[in-house]
Amino acid sequence: MFDRLGVSDNAPVVEVVAPNGGETWSGSEAIQWTASDQDGDDLSFTILYTPDGSSAWLPVASNLHGNSFAVDTSALPGGSAAKVRVVATDGFHTVYDDSDGTFTVATNPPKITTLLPEDGAMFGSGERIRLEAEATDIEDGAILDESFIWSFDS
Repeated sequence: MFDRLGVSDNAPVVEVVAPNGGETWSGSEAIQWTASDQDGDDLSFTILYTPDGSSAWLPVASNLHGNSFAVDTSALPGGSAAKVRVVATDGFHTVYDDSDGTFTVATNPPKITTLLPEDGAMFGSGERIRLEAEATDIEDGAILDESFIWSFDS
């Protein structure tokens, strides 16, 4: 025996409420939208983001319910022509809406992870110490070893 899944006649409607252009974001910010479905279907949402208004969209969150999502902007590449896209689906029909205008997301400093020496390591006088780290920049990607500058404060 087969199950049947009815297909609704109407696509949902979604509209980005915030950010919608002109805002400056840093820290924790809320993406907000309104949505409806004439057939009363349950809706789920996916949020996409572009820092530069391009056609390259980065995933932020998926399988959301409700009408808002708090995002930590330190997890987003910064940019001065940012937009969000909210995608709505009723399980069959899929629609989306983008921010009407661009907004600014603060750039983030590089993230550095010290690999060696391990935290709390002890060394004797005159002992050679191996220094090793890796760094990434959410806007620019991996930072090359040649870019590291090591210093020591006693």
